[in-house]
Amino acid sequence: EIKRAGTDVTLVSHSKMVTVALKAAEQLAEEGISAEVVDLRTIRPMDTETVLNSVGRTHRCVVVEEGWAFAGVGAQVVDVIQQHAFDELDAPVLRVTGADVPMPYNKHLERAAKADPAKVIDANRRFAASASHELRTPLAAIQGEVEVALRRERAPEAYQQALATVGSHAREMTSLIGDLLSLVRALEGRPELELREVPLDALVAAS
Repeated sequence: EIKRAGTDVTLVSHSKMVTVALKAAEQLAEEGISAEVVDLRTIRPMDTETVLNSVGRTHRCVVVEEGWAFAGVGAQVVDVIQQHAFDELDAPVLRVTGADVPMPYNKHLERAAKADPAKVIDANRRFAASASHELRTPLAAIQGEVEVALRRERAPEAYQQALATVGSHAREMTSLIGDLLSLVRALEGRPELELREVPLDALVAAS
């Protein structure tokens, strides 16, 4: 069941973690990130159709669960997504789980061990950091190939190889445009930032 509609990322949860996901979605909305919250309601049978349809719209997913990561329900959700919606993903599926420790009795340690909205928000920020790294990688490859061609005085074979590399990475980079647009949306209404003058790393940190 879709508890909250969104367009940028899917938060899959069940039981008490639905409340955590909804609170995280509210805070993400303040940062310009539209999160869709999916409540599994049941584990078996699992409403895979709703999960897959949501991932097909948002192209990113964070699975939130209260239990441990090892052999958790979230692992099954991730498996379903990677089997049936792998081509829809713009980034790896992330998981937010309880800490892999016995549940502490101390209330402060108990809070630290549980999944909470802050951890869900942090997982979503990792999408932006990943996009920054992926963007720099093909840009560096393109620059290197072009420099090789220039050093060889634009020898025909080197020049053609550089063009082929540029074309290959350009196709790869088209999938990153959505990430850049998400960053821009997250920075809207931030007059203290000048987009044309701030380095990419600063944009990612600010978002």
